[in-house]
Amino acid sequence: MANKPDWLNDRSAVIPLIKDNNGIKVVLVTTKPKHKGNWIFPKGQIELDMTGYESAAKEAYEEAGVIGQISPTLFDTYQQNKWGSRMQVQVYTMDVTEILETWKEMRDRDRQILPLDEAIKLVQSSQKHILIKLREQIAPQAQDITPTDLNNDINAGKDIVLLDVRENNKRAIAGVLSNNEVHIPLELIENQAYSKIKDRDARVVVYCGKGIRGVTAANTLKKMGYSNVSNLKGGMQAWKEAGLNTVTPK
Repeated sequence: MANKPDWLNDRSAVIPLIKDNNGIKVVLVTTKPKHKGNWIFPKGQIELDMTGYESAAKEAYEEAGVIGQISPTLFDTYQQNKWGSRMQVQVYTMDVTEILETWKEMRDRDRQILPLDEAIKLVQSSQKHILIKLREQIAPQAQDITPTDLNNDINAGKDIVLLDVRENNKRAIAGVLSNNEVHIPLELIENQAYSKIKDRDARVVVYCGKGIRGVTAANTLKKMGYSNVSNLKGGMQAWKEAGLNTVTPK
């Protein structure tokens, strides 16, 4: 089995995407023969008379019963063990325009349409990093705000939620911007943000020690649905270098 001709090792896959006001969803199918716990996005051998992306679109139609606009640009690749050897799978993305009620392999596979985050948790391990990369590329990125601009906004009385993502010992040493701010250490953002910052449309300015962890926290909040988030450029270090005031945390 390991001596199959090279052309049989050429395979392509497609991530069928459905975009609406609630975000991005991914169409997944079970492997064949049907295995309820083994979810993948469609893939298969590249047909001899087709390009990789054309063959991927064919797999989406036959395996998942979806039709759409497929990008001819290679999104990524991954390795798969098959026929006693490792082969490379080309991955393309598709914007789904039609979901069929009946399709060629409907009796051989189950189909699910899931939000991207849920698809990442469920998909086969060999494909998981591909969906993670997709999420990183499409996630909205938070903007920076300079210490001077933030200080001016605070002095003007603008409604701002200040979010400090440093550890407690860092706050005690370097001080904080305000005793009315919200404190959530970076590693707890996903667990505590919804309970501590209930208004997802509030203006939130995140800060840390030097601005690096603040970027991560701000982008995490954007992914969680907070619409107006920015990061203090340079963090507390830049704030102090600008000669601006801090207070001792209570």
